Amino acid sequence: MKSIIYIAIVVFNSICFSQTNSMSIPQEVKDSLIKNALESVNREIDTSFYEVSVKQDKTGNYTVQFYMSIVFIPLNTSAIYGFWMSNETTGYDNRSNYENETSNTKEKFYLPSKKDLKKKQFVLDAMKTYFKVDDKEINSWSFTIEEKRKYYQITVGSRHQTSGYKIKKGTGELYDEYHEHNVVPIPLNDEE
Repeated sequence: MKSIIYIAIVVFNSICFSQTNSMSIPQEVKDSLIKNALESVNREIDTSFYEVSVKQDKTGNYTVQFYMSIVFIPLNTSAIYGFWMSNETTGYDNRSNYENETSNTKEKFYLPSKKDLKKKQFVLDAMKTYFKVDDKEINSWSFTIEEKRKYYQITVGSRHQTSGYKIKKGTGELYDEYHEHNVVPIPLNDEE
């Protein structure tokens, strides 16, 4: 079972992050697009916690994306974990993790506390031990960690499969693994 989760994580990451544009975007253009995107969100954001991607499609339109490959969502919180901007359209990656209620406050960009960083590292260490991988390998993956009262819920998803498991607080024990195959519609000949 451990090897299935590991394979799912590796395949998901290779699919998501190998799709690069063959066109080379000059650095000054990237810098300008990133600056414009940051100004347009009109909110404070500590960019040191985000990865930035600038892509150009076949029609010449640019997309700027700020994202976290490893998302840690503390218990009873709500925040923005990234955003993308393309042709005057902006989308936000809003995430909440409430046990019993929701928040009506205006969400801010997530800024991890020292306590959050310590909890995230605990989970990463448990995963490195379980999957027998190093820091470089684990930090190349993409997944979500949701803090619960007694455990951390780990979710890895792709277009074809969603996998997950729990890591017990205090011990780092990994349990309750699951894998769900997503139904992907097969196009008919006239829809291709």
